[in-house]
Amino acid sequence: MAITQLTLLQATNLCLGSIGQSPITSGPPSSNPTEDEDAAVEFINEAIRFPSDQREFEYTSQGITDVEKTLTLSGGKIDLPANTARVALHAEDPDYGTKNVSEKLDGAILRLYNDTDATFTWGSDKKVKITYFLDFVNLPEAARYWVAMKAKLDMVTRKLGSSGGLAKVAVQQERFAWDALIRDSLFRVPANVFDNFAAARVIAREYPTQLHPLP
Repeated sequence: MAITQLTLLQATNLCLGSIGQSPITSGPPSSNPTEDEDAAVEFINEAIRFPSDQREFEYTSQGITDVEKTLTLSGGKIDLPANTARVALHAEDPDYGTKNVSEKLDGAILRLYNDTDATFTWGSDKKVKITYFLDFVNLPEAARYWVAMKAKLDMVTRKLGSSGGLAKVAVQQERFAWDALIRDSLFRVPANVFDNFAAARVIAREYPTQLHPLP
């Protein structure tokens, strides 16, 4: 049997199998999703959104993608796509270096926020570098596998506890998958200061001002 790239269905079934539940044959969601299936999908989404152990800067180049674009002003404010992970002013924007920006909800709408002046209001279009979350199917294979192993680990520890043998095995699998993801990143170019936290620190001798600070 030919080995193909990991699918969301396979990743979900890895999570379900880890706690002794039967696999689903379609989806997710399946025709009659269970609580465990919903939990598996949520753990997968958690792994994509929030890599563990403060590793988001290294993971960025693997799991999400950067795009340079001009955002259009509308009614004095600038809307952002709902799947925006982070945003930074482009070096060619007039406010680059003088204003810090972020993505923030304005009511129910995600908008470009001026952190420096504490306002959603802008006077012109803004050129930015915007980072989007990718769906599971659009992740590189090494990132898919790590996400699946991280979700499987969460499934085991939250459903069965963290002290058993299955949890210990899941921890090792997640670590091996993370190591494989890091090795895979070495072969993916181009790497740049925006999506490589370590390089940014070395070059700038400080934390990059346009990156979110470490928690």
